[in-house]
Amino acid sequence: MPCCSGCSCEFLHLDHDLCGKCVKLGIFVVPTVVPMQDLPQCKGCSIVYNWLRPQFCATCSLLEGQATEGPPSGGARIASTSAHLSGQMHEHQKQASQYWLNQQSQTASIASVTEVKRKISMMKKQSRTEELDIDLSLWIHPPQDDNGQQGNPKKVTLLVVDAAAS
Repeated sequence: MPCCSGCSCEFLHLDHDLCGKCVKLGIFVVPTVVPMQDLPQCKGCSIVYNWLRPQFCATCSLLEGQATEGPPSGGARIASTSAHLSGQMHEHQKQASQYWLNQQSQTASIASVTEVKRKISMMKKQSRTEELDIDLSLWIHPPQDDNGQQGNPKKVTLLVVDAAAS
C-alpha cells in the first residue's frame, strides 16, 4: 500500500509522494496548521475537505465497491446534480428548438408591415427624384336601383405621374 513521505500514513489509492493534507500543510503558514490537522481526510486517495463524512470519498468508495457510511459526500451530490441539470438542459433545449421551428407564421401581419415599409421607402426615393408617382384609389358606390338594392362597390386605381418642374 502506498505511503505518504511526509506523515508516513498509508493510503489505498495514493498516486503522489505526499498526501493531500501534507501538500496543504506545506502551502499554508503556521497559524492555519492547527485547523488543517482537524480536517477529515479520505483513507483512499488522501483528499482533504470539510464536508467529508465517511472514511472514503465517493470515488474511492466506488473503486473499493463499498457503501459509504452515512450520507454521500458533497462532491458526489454535486456531480450527480450537475449530470441531472445537464440532462434537463438538453431536454428543454430540444423543446425550445421545436417550439421556435414549428411556430405558426405571422404572414398576414408581416405582409402588411412589409407593404407599409415598401411604400415609405418608395416615398423617400421619390422625394429625391424629379418625378412624382401617385397611386390614387377610388371606390365607386353605385346608387340603389329601382328594387332598393345597393350595387357592389368598385375600386378603381389610377397611377398619376407628374414630372416636377425645374
